[in-house]
Amino acid sequence: MQIFEAYLHVLDAQSNVKLLSERPMQLDLEISEYAGKHIEGFFEHLDISTSDMINATKLGSAHNDFKELSLAVADLFFDAMQKTDDIKPCDLMCLKFQRDGVDYFGFLKLNFRTSYAHAVEMEDNLITNKIIRQVTTLPYKSQKVEEGFLIDTSHNCALIKDKMVT
Repeated sequence: MQIFEAYLHVLDAQSNVKLLSERPMQLDLEISEYAGKHIEGFFEHLDISTSDMINATKLGSAHNDFKELSLAVADLFFDAMQKTDDIKPCDLMCLKFQRDGVDYFGFLKLNFRTSYAHAVEMEDNLITNKIIRQVTTLPYKSQKVEEGFLIDTSHNCALIKDKMVT
């Protein structure tokens, strides 16, 4: 698998936060491995539905400007998030990649999860170690991404992964 371009958009309608990336992510080996592992999850698990209703002309100039496509999808998704409380805050990882000679656009919803970390505070020259709650951490690379979709631009179809579709 080869990832050509990737954007990460922060979407939290509950806090009315929409931070859209204007530049692609730097894809070092570790980040490429993280993204690749989640993409492979789409092809390894059976909870995927397929749609052949993608019209290549509707993608417009997306083949030439993936950034604009990622921004448009993030805007649409954030609008949907604002209309319901059922969609969890997330980062939307948008990827342009190739797997087995097939070109794809990927949109992976990375739901925030709660984790815990230590924090060190100094007060009156005394150290206090405590545990703090982190609510915006992303799934581990070993966890399945529950929701998202891939557009197979070579065959004009989509692979849709939704925790409600099985």
